[in-house]
Amino acid sequence: MDSALAELRGPLGSYPDRDEFQIGRMLVWVYYLESDDSVSRILRLSNANAILPALLAEKAKVEVMESKVAGSNFYLQTIGISIKPDGSAVYACRHDDDEDIIGIFRTGDGRLTLL
Repeated sequence: MDSALAELRGPLGSYPDRDEFQIGRMLVWVYYLESDDSVSRILRLSNANAILPALLAEKAKVEVMESKVAGSNFYLQTIGISIKPDGSAVYACRHDDDEDIIGIFRTGDGRLTLL
């Protein structure tokens, strides 16, 4: 999928603190503040859609980073991205045969760090 064309719409589920979407085999969660009303939720979803292309574009870099951290020769796959209200995000990766999830935190300005 072309990351520039990706868009979050038609959630799989909507909850008080988040909406859940699916892009291919990956889940994306957009989180909200407790105080957000429907207008604020729409604005946060719009902000999430604005950064989504950058998040998807760096997915391969994150997977390589997570593989090195895990000390694994196995390819780790991103299974989910959580987008926080402040514009930060968390990538969750794992190997198909493993239950353990490795997380990489992305700040609002794009810096990546291990969780």
